[in-house]
Amino acid sequence: MDKTILYSLIKTERPMIVEIGAHYGEDSENFLNMFPSCRLFMFEPDPRCVKVIKRKGLGGTLIEKAVSDTDGLEMFYPSKTINGRFNHDGSGSLLKPKEHLTVFTDVGFDEPVEVPAMRLDTFCMNYAIYRINFIWMDVQGAEGKVFEGGRVIFQTGVEYLFTEYDNVELYEGAPTQEKILKILRNYEIVQDYPGGACGDMLLRNNLQDNWRKE
Repeated sequence: MDKTILYSLIKTERPMIVEIGAHYGEDSENFLNMFPSCRLFMFEPDPRCVKVIKRKGLGGTLIEKAVSDTDGLEMFYPSKTINGRFNHDGSGSLLKPKEHLTVFTDVGFDEPVEVPAMRLDTFCMNYAIYRINFIWMDVQGAEGKVFEGGRVIFQTGVEYLFTEYDNVELYEGAPTQEKILKILRNYEIVQDYPGGACGDMLLRNNLQDNWRKE
């Protein structure tokens, strides 16, 4: 997604931005450059990626947890390079890999490990957050878990959402675009970025019209 589109969509100079699945913080860095006064939270459960984010010394708040449908510990499947050419640690998921193993043959997975997890509604309650202008989500098939754990905030508290969807079942139980839109019934597609095995889409919450005008 061309992130400059956010300039025309987000109408406040100090937006609340939540990145779920921050990897190395590349996108967070862009958001901080675009909105220097934003309030930014970054979720990342993979310790390898967390080390990189901390080295960068980015602004915002880093939360070393996965976002899921439970508060506690969950199994996480960390990804790895199997051909030695690239550093593939960005495909780790709370879901067990399935077709990912045959579609992306240069990416493998280690044995699952326990990582701390948090529901998005719990996070919002802990930080007294009632409105989120933009969520950037890259959770490798675990979108359903995020939505289940964020039922309250996704209903009326999120303005825009950018998320992946699966065209094939890369991870066990990963939702398709159709399934995500059935879960988020009050959202509409602003832009769709269809791909091969998976795609991305930018969604707008239609129930946000009232407070968007404030």
